[in-house]
Amino acid sequence: MTATGVPSRRAARWTWAVDAAANGSVSIEPKASSGVRFLGYGDVREPIGAAGHVTFTRTEIRRRLGPWRTREEHHPRDSGLGAEGDMIRRYRSSGLRLEAFLMTVPAVADVVTDPRGTKARIRQGNRRYGRYAPPPGGSPLYYRIREPQELEQLARTKPAPAFEDVVEPCGFELPVDGEGNLLKADVISPEEPYELVEGTP
Repeated sequence: MTATGVPSRRAARWTWAVDAAANGSVSIEPKASSGVRFLGYGDVREPIGAAGHVTFTRTEIRRRLGPWRTREEHHPRDSGLGAEGDMIRRYRSSGLRLEAFLMTVPAVADVVTDPRGTKARIRQGNRRYGRYAPPPGGSPLYYRIREPQELEQLARTKPAPAFEDVVEPCGFELPVDGEGNLLKADVISPEEPYELVEGTP
């Protein structure tokens, strides 16, 4: 979520939970009027949500930056045909000073089905990179839906719970390293084999 002190329209206002650390420093944790808490990224990622999915940004900011525009030259890693990189360039030249915030307990979870630590991706219309697998055992779900009290417990994790701690796979295991950390891999490259998939636009 990208914010400059005010979140998207559905969350009407912020309150600020301020905790004084033992060394005298102060950490600021924004909270929406719904009670959902967020954690700021600082300068460790692009704040605008250039891909345009799973993000919420004020309407006037999107209007100022303009619509997504595809480009003829693009890399297969970019599912938006160059639109993401173009949006990042426009943000950097806009003069805006924003920061991205994430929900401390996420509302959605990435479906990790490739044992190398990624998911299947469709590129160039019908090329599927990475391993795809349906939910095991005929279940409609990849992960168990957690109860509200479980989410409340996770929300107490500081600064935020890890992905591996939030999701509970149904009938399969996440690809993790020897210390239990989720593996992450980029499988879209000219050398990566792909599968042709019919019926995709």
